[in-house]
Amino acid sequence: MNKYLKNLIGDYKPSGNLDVDYKSLLMRFEKRHTVEHCSAVAHECERIALLFGADSQKAKVAGYFHDISAIIKGADRIEASEALGIELFEEERALPMITHQKLSVEIAREVFGIQDMEILSAIGKHTTLHKEYSVCDLIVFIADKIKWDQKNEPPFLGRVMDGLEVSLERAAYEYLDYLLNENPDLKVVHPWARESYEQLGKVLGMEHI
Repeated sequence: MNKYLKNLIGDYKPSGNLDVDYKSLLMRFEKRHTVEHCSAVAHECERIALLFGADSQKAKVAGYFHDISAIIKGADRIEASEALGIELFEEERALPMITHQKLSVEIAREVFGIQDMEILSAIGKHTTLHKEYSVCDLIVFIADKIKWDQKNEPPFLGRVMDGLEVSLERAAYEYLDYLLNENPDLKVVHPWARESYEQLGKVLGMEHI
């Protein structure tokens, strides 16, 4: 295991039961809110996967672990990324919160032994998506937005849910359209989010919007 992660988790040892292990590590760091969010996202992943005939177990596991990097303090995320050999964009250095999707991949792999590339990919793209996306990537990305971790209802929820009635791609596009064109709080545009939006626009024939 990477030295940084070994020092971070101390004597913690996962049981091998992924349905509970994400909770035990997060609660070790007193991240109850994150446990509740990850649980909600995982069950939403399962629901969406079943709607679209996808692998619900993989989607659920990705949902459980997508924010596992909450155990790393925001101020430490650049240092942690460098210690783990993660390549960062300038935008991620400017807004370290965005690094959490990549950090979650490394924790899922090194601490919990998750090796399934489909699961790891979905964890690693759940905030921004990526222009080269899988069905599982889309499911976790959408579920994370539907069950977002703020108290109030997402301002984009109606658009995403309406999009989901059409396709996974349309639901993802609707969120990215809101994020990039209507979100007054957007501080940094991650390259993957912009590229995903453009790619989805091409797939959906909506480049002009």
